[in-house]
Amino acid sequence: MSEKQISPNAPSETSNATKNIEAGLAGFILPLVLIIIIFVSLNYFSILPISESVPFLSFLPKQKTQKVEAPSKTMISPTQTLKPKVTFGCPVKESLCAKGAILILAGRDETSSFSGIVYSSLPEGTEILSSFAGDIQVKNLATEGATLVTIINKDANLQANYKFPKDAFKLSIDSVRAGGRGETIGTIINGSKNFKKLGAGYDNLIFSIQNFSTKSYIKIKPAGDGKFILSI
Repeated sequence: MSEKQISPNAPSETSNATKNIEAGLAGFILPLVLIIIIFVSLNYFSILPISESVPFLSFLPKQKTQKVEAPSKTMISPTQTLKPKVTFGCPVKESLCAKGAILILAGRDETSSFSGIVYSSLPEGTEILSSFAGDIQVKNLATEGATLVTIINKDANLQANYKFPKDAFKLSIDSVRAGGRGETIGTIINGSKNFKKLGAGYDNLIFSIQNFSTKSYIKIKPAGDGKFILSI
């Protein structure tokens, strides 16, 4: 009976098993490595923040990002509201408006008790204009030798005062109400009459604006172009 002979070049069963194990490990390890690389990449670019979600993986590398902060907006609290620029109509035409001299009189406590604008040497025929809409009143101040014309707008809480030397002004408006700023309410009829010198010359109009309810004076000045009276 002949014996079965094994060729020296034929692979052994042990060798085949080893190769199968190596192939199996390669088939397992390679996908695992690829998965790890993918997860590390996702974590690095913050697409999937694994290191933040899983504490024991916090050692994984992450891309450093530079935080850019937008400039903060300036917030204005209700107690720090901006004071708006208030304008009023001039009591005289543009060519004369800017020539008025600011007059501020202070009391004993050194706080201003009067603020207004003095106009000097207004010639006869000078038109006097309304500063804003409102009801017109005319009073003769016998003790001061003056005529006081007021325009009162209760809705705006404002009162405009026009003080002239007695018999130096004539009201020419038909109604007792001014319809708006710039409306002619009267004229200077005697330019030679004047007050005691308060401004730069012979003063025949003292113009002022008050808060109607409190009677406190609003500090004002003529605009440089003569188009408005400004609050200051």
